[in-house]
Amino acid sequence: MYKSLFLAFNLLLTKASAQTLQIKNDTRIGHRSLYPYTVEVSTNTAYVVFDKPAILGKEEPNGWNVYKLDTKRKFNITASATARIEGMNGGRKIILLGSGKSGSHRKAIVRDLDDLTKGKEIISTRKFFKKVLRNSKGQFRKLNIQAATSAGKILVLANAPAYGAHKDNYIILTGVDFYKQQDLLGPNISDIRIRKFPLYEGTDALAITGFTYVPQKKLLLFTAIRKVSGLETESFIGWISDFDSKINDLQWKADKIFPLPDLAPAFAYKRIESIAFESINNNALTMRLLADDGKLGARLYTVVLNLP
Repeated sequence: MYKSLFLAFNLLLTKASAQTLQIKNDTRIGHRSLYPYTVEVSTNTAYVVFDKPAILGKEEPNGWNVYKLDTKRKFNITASATARIEGMNGGRKIILLGSGKSGSHRKAIVRDLDDLTKGKEIISTRKFFKKVLRNSKGQFRKLNIQAATSAGKILVLANAPAYGAHKDNYIILTGVDFYKQQDLLGPNISDIRIRKFPLYEGTDALAITGFTYVPQKKLLLFTAIRKVSGLETESFIGWISDFDSKINDLQWKADKIFPLPDLAPAFAYKRIESIAFESINNNALTMRLLADDGKLGARLYTVVLNLP
């Protein structure tokens, strides 16, 4: 009990004025049979991943181009995450990860953002995830990867709470080209680093749904959710400051976290699935937020967050 109270006290939600975040654009994309998973932004272009069928949508001036990801449904990406890699291994890549919870979720899809007409790579991540579980040293027994981003040459993954297994978030740090280095990754903590990241509102645990990195500010931004009742959820946004200096900390904590409806009422009961950084102007961050809009499909928001 005292431990929970201590964590709650240290992670009390910081309230902010309604002027902190502005919605610049709100677009409904997809349709009711498409479930939204992740959004990435590269050179001011948004890329959104959907399922049923698994497709990658690319934002264009006159609409969206669609690229099939898995036409034969050979594996499941229902809890996928994405990481954008700039200037690594011959160009900009988008990596789509399964949750890692079972064999069908332990695969990745890699596409070349410079030419999406090129064939996709489908890669088994079984060896990598086995080493992640080994390196967790018993902190968690199940995988539930729900978010990813790249910070330079570091890939940052979120292992979100898994029912009946662990109630806290755990951060997994590895190299952005991990999928090409699985046979070289040793079983020691220097190759795959695990960091505990508890998030609470009172006694309610929050589950991370999205990551994005702002290199100009060394900020790791995240979105998170908690269940309110039934299928209703409340979404949050927050960040970890001075990311580079905290990589070696064994436990991380949020420097700021806000309920999204406190910043913009339009986000009341919206389930935010992903976040992507687009640009920065002084302390104003332009980002994309991807929301599950229930039977209506998905909504993609362009928002401006004014940092303190």
